[in-house]
Amino acid sequence: MEKTPEEVVRALLDVVGTKKPIGAAKALLQEGLVCHMDGKRLSASREAWFCWVGYLHRTAKKRVSRLELVLDRVKARGDRVEVWAFWQGEVDGRFERSRPGKVVYRVSRGRVAEIWTHKANYTFIYGPWVVNPLVFYFWVLRMMLWCKISRNVSG
Repeated sequence: MEKTPEEVVRALLDVVGTKKPIGAAKALLQEGLVCHMDGKRLSASREAWFCWVGYLHRTAKKRVSRLELVLDRVKARGDRVEVWAFWQGEVDGRFERSRPGKVVYRVSRGRVAEIWTHKANYTFIYGPWVVNPLVFYFWVLRMMLWCKISRNVSG
């Protein structure tokens, strides 16, 4: 029996939030996954998502202890699932929490086909400078280089 769009997204968020290994996402994402950042198309491949999340996990380990992605609200509307969530964990020995952010997922045939997110959703892990367009694209270049070197992001 095929999972509902909400079940697919919740399972994927377990990977993003480090509750499950990154390889578990392979069965949850379509090959031509399209990702949007702040309304602009950023990528059209599942491998780009693995690179993004692998780098996110790597960076988080260096900056945040006991990182947790907390779902605040999940709302399914047909093939789209809207998620409001926040990050929390220890930064420099202090418990901190991010502001809630929103991500929208479109699910097709039991797999995530499209994602809409925002740079502001990642300031807790990457720092506030990630929302600056120039810094963001420099960071994306750095992430791409890491992915080419590591080649182990898709599990």
